[in-house]
Amino acid sequence: MSIVRRGYAAARRTERGFTLVEMLVSLAILSMMAAMLLNGLQSVAMFGARSVQKLDADDGIVAGQRILRDRIGQLRAVVNRNSTTPIIDASGDERSFSFVAPPLANGEPDSLWRYRIAATPAGDLVLYTANILDDRYNFAERDLRGWRPLTILGNVQTLRITYFGPQRTGVGSAWQNTWQYRPQPPALVRIRVEMRTGDRRHWPDLVVRPRATENTACILDVLTGRCKGLS
Repeated sequence: MSIVRRGYAAARRTERGFTLVEMLVSLAILSMMAAMLLNGLQSVAMFGARSVQKLDADDGIVAGQRILRDRIGQLRAVVNRNSTTPIIDASGDERSFSFVAPPLANGEPDSLWRYRIAATPAGDLVLYTANILDDRYNFAERDLRGWRPLTILGNVQTLRITYFGPQRTGVGSAWQNTWQYRPQPPALVRIRVEMRTGDRRHWPDLVVRPRATENTACILDVLTGRCKGLS
C-alpha cells in the first residue's frame, strides 16, 4: 500500500508543472531568442536605409544624365556669325562643351540659349545657361560670370568630354578630345565622370547623339533669337 501511495505522490508532483530551474532555463532561452530577433530586425532596418540612400543617389545620377541628354540632343546647328567661314557654334575640349539649344523651360521652344557643361574646382558638374541675345556676355570668352548655373552632380573628381565625328585629316571619323571651328556639330558627345575617393556612386558613360546635322544649320535671327525660317 505504501508503494502505491509513493507512486501516486510522484505522479501528483509531475502534474504540478515546471520546476524553478526549468522556468529559469526557459526564460534564458526566450531572452536569447528575443535578442536574436531584435538584432535581425535592426540589420534589416539598416540594410533598408542603405538601399534607400543608394536609390536616392542613383536617382540623382539618372536625373542629371537625363537633363544633359535632353539638352545636347536638342543642340541647334547655329552658324557662328563672328566667323568668316561657315562654322557651327558648338565647341569644346575635354573639360567643357559649349553649344546652343532651346531653353530648359519656356513657352517658346524655338528661342535659343547658350549652354556650357563644365566642372568647378569644388567638384560640381554644372550646366551653365545664358540667353543668346543678352549682350552682357562675351560668348567668345571662357568667363561664366552671370551665367545661370544648374548643378548636375556633386563630389566629382574628374570630367572628360570627347567628340565623335570626321577627323580634320579627312580620313574617316573617330573620337577626338577637341571640337573647334567645325562646319558641323559632333555626331556623338561622350561625357565621362569619375567620383572622388570614397564616393560609391557610379556615373555610366553618357553618350548623346545631337539631332542636328550639317544639313540643318541655323541662321540666327538676332531680333527673335530663333532660326530664320521658323515661325
